[in-house]
Amino acid sequence: MPMSLQSSARFALKLALSLGCAVAASDATAFDSFFGKSIDLYIGYGPGGGYDLYGRLLARHLGRHIPGNPSVIPQNMPGAGGLKVANYLYQVAPRDGTALAIAAESVALEQALEGPGLTYDAGKFGWIGRMTASASIFFTWQTSRVKNVADARLHESLFGATGITGITGYTPRALNRLAGTKFKVVTGYSGSTDVLLAMERNEVDGGFALWPEFKQQRPDWIREQKINILYIVAASRAPDLPDVPTTGELGRDSEASGILRFLASTSEVGRAVFSAPNVPADRLALLRRAFRQMIEDAAFLDDARKAGMRIDPMPGEDLQNVVTGVLGFPRRLVAEAKEARN
Repeated sequence: MPMSLQSSARFALKLALSLGCAVAASDATAFDSFFGKSIDLYIGYGPGGGYDLYGRLLARHLGRHIPGNPSVIPQNMPGAGGLKVANYLYQVAPRDGTALAIAAESVALEQALEGPGLTYDAGKFGWIGRMTASASIFFTWQTSRVKNVADARLHESLFGATGITGITGYTPRALNRLAGTKFKVVTGYSGSTDVLLAMERNEVDGGFALWPEFKQQRPDWIREQKINILYIVAASRAPDLPDVPTTGELGRDSEASGILRFLASTSEVGRAVFSAPNVPADRLALLRRAFRQMIEDAAFLDDARKAGMRIDPMPGEDLQNVVTGVLGFPRRLVAEAKEARN
């Protein structure tokens, strides 16, 4: 027989109490997981660059949204084009949620392309979330004779990079093979800030930067035309750079352009944070929830706005799917991309 109104009310009350106890127990467990602890946030590049700025922004705000309010301590770990930190997190870091990282946006792509010295599986990291997609511009200094891509096909130019792997190293080399440019990559810089200094000292012709950050940090360079923006690594042209082509537009033919678009897919990973592998599922869920709360928090958004930092977030679950997609690209395309970037 159907429940009476009174019976239904009693059932609803019991269910609410049961659920309330379960939530309380879950919150208590979450609180115990991080209370009195700190979280190390490893940043794959040196101080002052775009990755560092986003990492320190996250470190200032994430802990407030984690039960137990752990402090988040940013630590720079440059090397291997921003991928040394990924090796560390996979091989060494604790797997309890107290170690997070922001690595090169190419972390999944480099694995797909079987880059040298990589000892991680990006698909096994716990992806927490993305703060912003990336749109990296590559440019030359005002004194360079290379003013555009057409010039780059005629004249050799030196480009500063953080390493052979990573977007700063492989993009110019891929364009050499697929678009006929003559870039020469000079590695060893810890981040974009060091490359910009090298440009000013005329050690190299060109460098790179994340476009949304760069236009806030160096508006005088743009206003005074101190640089020549050659191309942008992104899925589409930037609305405020309508005349600057994406790398995917520059291929010698349609197949070459397709490979260049594949290599530019890292822009979707962007400035993302992830945990070590095999973090317990409840803690990973907790960290993802904290990230979602952080990117909607007024204090976080105000801090980002004041620093001129663009927030274009993606939740961890969706980001995990992006990484899976990168790792699952057709092998024929991967093989051709490997040849192109070498």
